[in-house]
Parts: sequence; structure tokens; C-alpha cells
Amino acid sequence: MITLVLHTENEELTDIAHRYWALDATGSWLETVTALSAAKNIPASKIPKYVHEASTAYLDDVLCKSCMEPYAVKNRADFNRLNNYNKKYTCKGCLKNEHDAEIQRQKDEDLIKKNLIHIELKKLSDREFDFSKISFMDAVYCHVIQEASGCSFYDEIGSIENGNFFITPTQSKTNEIFQNLFRKQILTISENSPYSAFNIDEDGTIKYTTSKVNWIFSNDARNLDKSIIHKIIYETLEKPDFQSLCNIWNKIAQDECESYFYEMCERYNLNNWSYTEKVAESIDYALNKYSIPQVWNFIFGEFKNLAALVQAKTYNKRHIENMFSGNIRRRVDRAVANGWNMTPWARRAFDRESYLTSFVFDNLFGGGNRDWDGITKSNVAIRAEEVVSASHF
Repeated sequence: MITLVLHTENEELTDIAHRYWALDATGSWLETVTALSAAKNIPASKIPKYVHEASTAYLDDVLCKSCMEPYAVKNRADFNRLNNYNKKYTCKGCLKNEHDAEIQRQKDEDLIKKNLIHIELKKLSDREFDFSKISFMDAVYCHVIQEASGCSFYDEIGSIENGNFFITPTQSKTNEIFQNLFRKQILTISENSPYSAFNIDEDGTIKYTTSKVNWIFSNDARNLDKSIIHKIIYETLEKPDFQSLCNIWNKIAQDECESYFYEMCERYNLNNWSYTEKVAESIDYALNKYSIPQVWNFIFGEFKNLAALVQAKTYNKRHIENMFSGNIRRRVDRAVANGWNMTPWARRAFDRESYLTSFVFDNLFGGGNRDWDGITKSNVAIRAEEVVSASHF
């Protein structure tokens, strides 16, 4: 079972090695280390050291699964472990070969991935869009992206993640805008995007992470100069349409309230709460009668009350989270019934306002804080009609 290879001709050391590794007929140790220590008048702690210097013990029945090299047992404890639990092993040389092969395999896969992505990006670089046919909403988004990124047409916008553009109140809405403009071929993915922003499915489909790729505006289908495209965008923005103004207020209203909801979650250490569809419906209910900053007032008050319940441990956290939507609706109903004057909640001085929010209220609606504090879902149509009639920009 054990083959002993000696490294010395010193008879004393070879005798220690033979006696250390000797087994009886049952496979048990013929002599204890304590007994060997006493016989040789050597401290027991030094026996393994002398044995290691004098010899190497190989287990004949424990072979490397790759090259069949027998296992070099370290000491008796190592022998007992292998004998009782494990008869399979991979030698250091084979482990290194496997490690090197895995590294090479990953390099080969990365090279194939990069080539596939490079080919796809080359195709995307040929995408075109006729900017003379851009819609009002898309013109708004293009303008805001340029303002936020500081880039012009045909300049690389960069990635959302690294640029910290703060185009919309929430990251998800910014991603959604970029994805929609990409689907319409208004935006395309730059060839300078990092390969880490892409994944390739088993079926070969290339997927990208919206916030990590670098973006650029697509080529104009008529090869217009960027100064002309700028002019087209501004001329489009000077002619707002009624439905677009209503839609964009609704989107900003929900997005601003979602952002404020998560701000309150962080403030009251309720980070496991989510802005669910049910929550969004209750916020939409409040926005029917109240402006965005007034709804913030409702949200703040409700978080303050629910956070107190969490501290009191009167109910479990999930139950308290589920209270939010119903409580907001009841607060709104009481406020309407009692004619409460809901103070518009101010944005904190150190909080940034998104570029889209600023542009919509300061430029499209044109009233700035007056429109921010006053427009609700029930009166946005009236305000939109006034803006369209005046063609205010």
C-alpha cells in the first residue's frame, strides 16, 4: 500500500522513516510516534520532520486521475484522511495544466465574444434615422440628452453609468428612454463601448446593458449637417402638441414620486420596500387632485407614521408596507373632503433636479415653480391647451 522512496543513506534516518511508515497486517500503524520517539530518544514533535527529510511515502492505490502518478502522503494524519474518505486526487502538475487550460479556454471564448460583438457594433454604426421626421416627444428626449451629457450630434454621448447624466428622476426611466430611442434608430451603440457591457446567450443572441454601453446619435438618413439637425430639433420643440404635453407631465409625475418614495425609504431605513404597481396606482390617485410636490407631502406624512409603527413593532414589516397604498388614498380623500390646504413640499437644497423635469416645467410649460406647484392630473389638459395655443417655448 505504501511505497517508500529514500533520500538519504543515513541509517538512523532511514530506520526512523521505515518504522514511521510501517503497517501491520490489519493496516494499522505498527508503532506509535510516542513509542518511536522514546526508542530513538528524539522529541515526538521532531519525528515527522526527520521522516520528511529522509523519505517520500507514496500511496500505491491513490493515483492522480489524470496522469496516474501515485499520491505523496504528507504524514500519518494525511494517510488516515485519504484511507478513510478519499481515494481520488489530482496532482499539482495536472492541476496547473487544468488551470492553464481553463485560462486559455476563457481567453479563446473572450476573443470569440469580442469578434462577434465587434461585427455587431459595425452593423449598428450604419444605422440611420431621418431627423426631419422626429416626433415632439423624441425631440424633447434628444434635447435633454444633449444638455445633460454636454454632447452634440455625432459626438459620443458615453455611458449612462459613467456620465451620471441625471436625465430623469430615476435610473429606470433614463434607461427606458435610451432603449426607446435605440429601437427607433435615433440612438445607436458606439463601437467604443466596453465589451463587459455585453453578454452572448447560448443561442448567439447579443444582449447589452443599457447603462454600461456608450451611446451615440445615429447618422441622418439624408446626411444632414449637425447644425441643421439642431435647427430641426428646436423647430420641433417650438410646436408642442397637446397630447405629448399631457403624457410627459404624467411620466414625470410618476417618476418624481417614485424617486421621492425611495428617498423616504432610505431616510427611514426601509430599504426593502418596493414601488409596486399598487403603490403607483395610489400615487396616481393622489396626482388626480394634487401636484407633484403636494403628493410628496402625502408620501412624507405616511412614511413618518408607518416608520413609527415599524419602531413600535405593533405589526410585522410586510403588513406595514402593505398599509401604504390604502393609507395614501384615505389621506387624499380626507384632504379633499375637508378642503385641506396641502403645502407643496420643497426639494431639498442639496438634491439635484433632473434635466427633463427642469426642461419640461421651465421651458415647455414655461411657468417654472408655478406650474411645478400647481399642475395636477385633472388640470394638466387645461395648462397644455394654453401652452399649445400660445406656442410658448
